[in-house]
Amino acid sequence: MKVSFILEMARFEGLSWVRRSPETAIGYAATPLALLFLIYVLSGGKLIEYAIVGGFVAQIGTSAIMTAGSIGTFRIILKLQDLLIATKISKVDYVLGLALANMIFCAPGLAIYAAIALYLGLFTVTNVLITVVVIGLVLMAMMPISFFVGSIFRRTNGIWTTASVLAVALTMLPPSYYPYTLLPKPLLYALMISPVTPGAMILQGYYGISPINNYAFAVLAIEAVLYFVLAGKFTPWGDK
Repeated sequence: MKVSFILEMARFEGLSWVRRSPETAIGYAATPLALLFLIYVLSGGKLIEYAIVGGFVAQIGTSAIMTAGSIGTFRIILKLQDLLIATKISKVDYVLGLALANMIFCAPGLAIYAAIALYLGLFTVTNVLITVVVIGLVLMAMMPISFFVGSIFRRTNGIWTTASVLAVALTMLPPSYYPYTLLPKPLLYALMISPVTPGAMILQGYYGISPINNYAFAVLAIEAVLYFVLAGKFTPWGDK
């Protein structure tokens, strides 16, 4: 693992981007914030806590999936991937660098959600720690999916289209903005293929707005490892 590269990739794709265009970083929080407002209005404020909790995981998940577009641009247009391969950078180094960049890129939007949660009195020390862990696991589970999508297409337009569809399917359909208990178990189990689902279940439980689910943490941790392994095995590295 090349820590210096990971940190430099985070600076290049994360910190530098936020400094140059902070509005684009906040832009990834626009859809979750719009949904938060819509849910607040339609539910008369009854589901606002679910919208806030879901916003944490949905935003990080959406940003991770949409990184596939950047991966495709680096590979197809800028030929950056060829340079990295020549310098012995591994797939793991690349994905970890992009994951850290995503965490930095999402920081402004996550800060907005944190401020709302703090204002509503939702935070406790335990909640904050659990939220950080869950966000990290969701990010690590979603990035391999993004890496795979960004690496298998020959043209960038196919990557952006697929990433947009996956962003909706993997972050909006799961119970990130509504109680997971509303779903029949077979459907809930099917949606757990998306890391956002167990992530939302964990947060809803620890924030006290849904029953604590004992196996959701295990599922999310397994997905973070499994998707990394699968992406490492099946994602091409060096193909144009």
